[in-house]
Amino acid sequence: MSKVTIDNRYKVINKIGAGATGTVYKVKDLKNNSILALKILSKQKTSSEAVQRFKREFRLLAGLNHPNLCSVYDFGTLKDGRTYFTMEYIDGQNIFKAAKGLSYKKVYPWIVQLCRALEYIHSKGLIHYDIKPGNILIARSIEQRVPSRRDGNPSGTEGNKKLYAQDPMSHAKLMDFGLADEQRIKGGALIRGTFPYIAPEVIKGLAIDHRADLYSLGVLLYEIFTRKSFQEGKESFVTLLQQRIQRGSELPSKIIADIPVRLERLIVKLLRFEPAARFNHANEVITEINKLSRCKYAIETEKTIEGYLLSSRFVGRDKEMEQLQSLYKHTRQGEGKVVLIIGDAGIGKSRLLKEFKIFTQLQRSHSFTGYAHRDKISPLEPFYDIFSGLINYVTDGSALKTSLAVLFKIFPDLTDGYLRKNLPRLVPLGPKEEKLRNFEALSELIKLCAKNLGKLVILLEDLHWADDLTIQFLEYLCRNVSDKNIFICATSREEELEEHAALKKMIQHLKNEDRLHQIELRPLRFKNLYSFLDSTITPSSNSSELVRYLMEKTGGNPFFVEEIMRTLLRKGKVSIGEKIETDHFQKVSIPETIEDVVLKRLKDLNRVSQKVVKFATVLLKDFNYDVMKQLTNLDDTELSRSLWELRRKQVLVEEGTSYHF
Repeated sequence: MSKVTIDNRYKVINKIGAGATGTVYKVKDLKNNSILALKILSKQKTSSEAVQRFKREFRLLAGLNHPNLCSVYDFGTLKDGRTYFTMEYIDGQNIFKAAKGLSYKKVYPWIVQLCRALEYIHSKGLIHYDIKPGNILIARSIEQRVPSRRDGNPSGTEGNKKLYAQDPMSHAKLMDFGLADEQRIKGGALIRGTFPYIAPEVIKGLAIDHRADLYSLGVLLYEIFTRKSFQEGKESFVTLLQQRIQRGSELPSKIIADIPVRLERLIVKLLRFEPAARFNHANEVITEINKLSRCKYAIETEKTIEGYLLSSRFVGRDKEMEQLQSLYKHTRQGEGKVVLIIGDAGIGKSRLLKEFKIFTQLQRSHSFTGYAHRDKISPLEPFYDIFSGLINYVTDGSALKTSLAVLFKIFPDLTDGYLRKNLPRLVPLGPKEEKLRNFEALSELIKLCAKNLGKLVILLEDLHWADDLTIQFLEYLCRNVSDKNIFICATSREEELEEHAALKKMIQHLKNEDRLHQIELRPLRFKNLYSFLDSTITPSSNSSELVRYLMEKTGGNPFFVEEIMRTLLRKGKVSIGEKIETDHFQKVSIPETIEDVVLKRLKDLNRVSQKVVKFATVLLKDFNYDVMKQLTNLDDTELSRSLWELRRKQVLVEEGTSYHF
């Protein structure tokens, strides 16, 4: 198997496991040499229903973000119709095996982590339906990279490269969401799960809520601590239910005499036949573990709070997504399209691009993402990211040897594979002629890959930071895709366009030639921000008063809302699931966080404007001209110019005689 490569990109290292629907492999991503797990449907499971279930699992996992869940990255479809997706590789063993011979206090942290994961998915309205030892892996201690805010690439070659401190303790990962679904109010005949972990109400076809997972957790704990199977053999549903009623009187202490009394009570309560008699929430299990162990496990950690904040529902962008999807349909028919998404910093451009990427991958397109960075101005840098993925799909380089020679000259460390063999020596040219040759070569390689793949999507993030050569090549490329199955979509901050002459020029040229479609993102409205908060801090913490407060302070900018909530939750003044009052914000120094965010976003502001922003963030409320003049000691000319600039950059909004963010 070590010689097998899936989709020209993922080299198989070994098989991890196989099930009824497919196989999971440990693979090496040839794009960046990262180690991943790849789950692929079997050839016998390519029916429409099986594929839709598989897509649903990926889509569901792509919308979740939690340190005790497995991250997913890319979805793909092979030429034979089989679908696959890549995910985080977990090096570890299942919780039952890992717990063997360990003391109670060494197992409790894993149970706490599992409960945090369950509380998280339950807050999203989901039920896992298949809590069992094989679906909880205990990963060996590794450094956990902060998930990229862009597209979740595991390699860390772009975006946030900060590392969490190494955790000396192994950690639990809840796996396999193939059966996960929403709560079922009316009940039904479909039974989900694995015996004997299925809750009685599931077997009986009754209404089901998140407490079905808590029953499964009870069975899991029973087996972990007694080291005995909860139910042996294969019985009918009736026999199984009868056995479970009787099993309630068979206490774990009859098997393990020295099991802590409070732990036994916890397990028995989880295994109650009636859902109402169990714990109501997974967090209550953590609280009970704290009592019986005399430990102080946090209900949520900084990492889990981050997970809630980074997994908001995709709201308020239906119109923009429909525009992208409509243009993409033209590309599928051989009409290449170019789109530019513009908007303020933090307004949701990257999120829209991520959702669109998932959509295109589920539509059997190959999508490649490139990034421009503020601190990196290497020529054509965003296209290095693009070609590092595309190069794996240049299956026949004999027809484009000159183009490949150009590619490896521009990006010498791109690859050292067979494509480098027997390449021609490039003839020296003048600067203008060499630039044209480079553009033609790179364009031809992209068109060849599009032909080989059938459909190609190129996504470019933060174009406002791109170097001039990148912009010039992008303009050249955009003129050569109108009759190709190539879709190009880029993002840029609206306020940066004026300062980037090359980008502004390219936009004007392509608009005049009717080659560019522009989508403008605006702040979230009240209704959308309400839904946004429901999906992050949960409905229990949300309220109309909170939304109005945040609308006033942020103008509906989702990133600013995240920053405010992150500061409040990290200070520990309130927890996720508890109602958040506007008074809570008076007890923490939120202005410092907003100041940091604004100054980072507007790093290029002149000294006077930065001074105004600093005082405005300290106030954190509306202010008028006279108040700002008194605080800053600026003369009328300086202050007027500064306020004009901040309004132009949409940092401040003027309403009557007052200003606010």
